[in-house]
Amino acid sequence: MSGDSIPDVVGRFFLAFRWQLVDLLWGLAALGALLVAAWCVPQRWAGAVLRPVQRRWRQWAFFLTRPPLPWLVPLVGGVAIVSFFLARLIAGTPIPRIHDEFSYLLAADTFARGRLSNPPHPLWQHFETIHEIFQPTYASKFQPGQGLALALGQALFGSPWAGALISTAAAVAALAWALLGWLRPRWALLGALLACGHPQFVLWSHMYWGGGVGMLGGSLIAGAIPRILRQEHPGTNAGILALGGAIVAGTRPYEAIVWAILSAATLLGWIVVTMRGANFATARQLAGRVLLSALPVLLAFAGFQAYYNWRVTGDPTLAPYLLHTRTYMAVPLMFWQPMPAPRHYANQQLRQQHEVMEKRYYLHQKTLRGWAAENLVKAFDFARQQLLCDLPILAGVLSLPLALGRGADWRVWLAIVYAVGFVAAYAAIPWFVHHYTAPAMPVLFVLAMQGLRRLRAGVGSLLPRPGVAPLLLWLAVASCIPMLIATYISQRRVNHDGWWYQRHLIEQRLRSEPGEHLVLVCYDAEHDALQEWVYNGAEIDRQKLIWARSLGAEQDQRLLDYYPERQVWRISPDEKDSRPLKIRGRESFSVPTAPTTAIDRPATAPPGHPAESESTATSPSTRSRTAQNRSAR
Repeated sequence: MSGDSIPDVVGRFFLAFRWQLVDLLWGLAALGALLVAAWCVPQRWAGAVLRPVQRRWRQWAFFLTRPPLPWLVPLVGGVAIVSFFLARLIAGTPIPRIHDEFSYLLAADTFARGRLSNPPHPLWQHFETIHEIFQPTYASKFQPGQGLALALGQALFGSPWAGALISTAAAVAALAWALLGWLRPRWALLGALLACGHPQFVLWSHMYWGGGVGMLGGSLIAGAIPRILRQEHPGTNAGILALGGAIVAGTRPYEAIVWAILSAATLLGWIVVTMRGANFATARQLAGRVLLSALPVLLAFAGFQAYYNWRVTGDPTLAPYLLHTRTYMAVPLMFWQPMPAPRHYANQQLRQQHEVMEKRYYLHQKTLRGWAAENLVKAFDFARQQLLCDLPILAGVLSLPLALGRGADWRVWLAIVYAVGFVAAYAAIPWFVHHYTAPAMPVLFVLAMQGLRRLRAGVGSLLPRPGVAPLLLWLAVASCIPMLIATYISQRRVNHDGWWYQRHLIEQRLRSEPGEHLVLVCYDAEHDALQEWVYNGAEIDRQKLIWARSLGAEQDQRLLDYYPERQVWRISPDEKDSRPLKIRGRESFSVPTAPTTAIDRPATAPPGHPAESESTATSPSTRSRTAQNRSAR
């Protein structure tokens, strides 16, 4: 406000962004410590360490990157699988805890059973929950890409988690292929290996929220563009470009639009330049090959999307996401859209999610001050989740100005244009969560590797001692190992802490009991909508355990009459010592209570990887922002 003093404004800034600033300082301090260590190590010691390391690296890199590079992409995919599987061994099978994860698991269960949607339940009001639609069919609101990946794991290995691992490992392998189009093979190999241990990618492989599928599509797009510009099999790479666009559109339509604009502008400029440098017939032939290869892929995806929409919503032009928005959301998806009419919500949790938290968060950003503050949060969050947890990537981004001098590679400038395009795109929308950036990850790695390449070559007067820059690079690479271990430990703690673990324990215990079960969930009036227990699979009536929302004595009795053979339990999650209590059937039993201490930041979580628990929010405004980011996908 106009009457605020500068100290007051500065104080509020540091209070609002205290943890983002702590993470930023942590990352810069760690990088500075590596720089000091590289500077202080005696030159003869540095040479004794560096020479064998660099010699071995050159030998292996030369072997793995020899034309036609037959081993690089599958090798990177295999290393990624091992890295991500270690998270499963240490932390256990991921337990869903975010609204989106449960919705994606519904999609996976539906697809694994050979359907695109499910018939609506006759008593669907008891199962109505966040991020799912219940009329005219019962389905997830999200695009089918992530659900199909999870369904692959469920169908082949009996666990949707396997689909998350496979899709993320495939994304890292595709990233290796993409980097080969932008960088020299050795640097592409280094970037791909760094991606195998990137904490954020480990997180994507160890939850059901997504990230891997979007990054896979973005990598195919990013890898195809420079190959087309070099006229390297333009027809084939145009088909790969279109396939990548279809994959991104199947998970993150907004990012697909951004990539479509950037790639179309790039290819149009390429065609114009080709017309100037060659005859018109040659340029027309190249453009025709690109269009003829890309068009069938895009038409096939459009046909599938229309069919999917029709099966779920009954309208080929109405996506499930948009139907959910029209039915539930109290605010528009974009700033420039009008406010919708008031909604009616059948339960308090839906009202709190959409009418209270989402609306408060959206209206806050309708002011210039609120919009600027939230975009600052987006920038901090991106740095924390993608840069500060991986020191080589951070060092590469900070060293990027070294690659922008005279004679800079045109690919560097093109990648910078792409990065600016994505930054502008994210600033133009209210919602942002870490996996939204997955399709843009290849751009980040291209820029980071270009910066590391210049750092490796030395930085002139800034680091006059020979050997300091290479030693700094290898120390940063070595720091990835303890960071990766810390990520595994953090995931184990998050996986076994919170209300989701308590729900998991109850579910496992009831599934081990004979018979079929129905659990009525009774919330207090002030229950936190972020802690939603009522989620089910594709075939509710055939489940051994059904979670249902209590809607009052009369409606609950109708539900009990609908399931006359089931043992019925009642649970109140908001009670301090919540246990399932018998309503009908067997006696009640006790379930060990999971720790639910609300903490601002988990002590064991590395920077960039706070526990994704909603209980970590420290203020209503923070929890509101978190809820909104998770609500509008």
